[in-house]
Amino acid sequence: MGGGIVPRVLFGQENAFDLGLQGQELLGRGQYDQAAQVLERAGALDPENTWILEMLGRSYYRIGQRENAVTVFRKIRQLEPENHIARAWVEMLTQTPLPRKPKERPPTQLEREAMAEEEAMLSRLEGKDSAEYQIRRVVLDPGHGGFDPGAVGPTGLKEADINLQVGKMLADSLNSQGNIKAFLTRRGDYFVPLSERTVVANQYRADLFISIHINANENRTAKGSETYFCAEKASSEEAQRVAEFENSVIKYEEESAYQEGMIDLEDLLF
Repeated sequence: MGGGIVPRVLFGQENAFDLGLQGQELLGRGQYDQAAQVLERAGALDPENTWILEMLGRSYYRIGQRENAVTVFRKIRQLEPENHIARAWVEMLTQTPLPRKPKERPPTQLEREAMAEEEAMLSRLEGKDSAEYQIRRVVLDPGHGGFDPGAVGPTGLKEADINLQVGKMLADSLNSQGNIKAFLTRRGDYFVPLSERTVVANQYRADLFISIHINANENRTAKGSETYFCAEKASSEEAQRVAEFENSVIKYEEESAYQEGMIDLEDLLF
């Protein structure tokens, strides 16, 4: 046979599964044109087989047929809405690149590292390790609670209560999807130290940790966005006031924050 790809038939007719195996072999060898042709025939025999469709989309991408690849991966998303790999492919293939001016200088070390990260991410999305990016377990952390109400509105509405309500609603929404399990660090109006919140996330082996807070400001006309970052000095008097208020709860955690085996987050950040 000469070691080539041998067409397989079942009782004189092509079989979608065997054609899929042939397409897989061709993909592995880098023979993308031939793989696309074989997988198109397999898809015609079994049009809802997402295993075949995913390989067909990858083949189209490799031979430069991006529109066909997008169509295939969108079909996979219709068949399997929870398929994160197909979603990543669609987002990657449909994003519009920003216009770039010609560079008059070589890239900096930071830019080279960023480009290397992008290439590594794309490689993992295309490879067998892409399943690692699926999020299955989420821990939701409603901020404040108990004697720490957070921000309090003019009518007495507490941030801690809003955070808890939003957390419960989000947990119910995520759990109703069937493919994600959501957990809460607190389910009532009580105080949970910051160190214990991260312990809860580790106990549940969370893929994602979301801390829920509500913005507040004495300036009723304030609007727009905020960006937070770790720094030794605040960027303004208002930022200093907010930082002191948000960090004031740490004084209640001195006994629990430095237990044996725990990492000092502040030292780690600095």
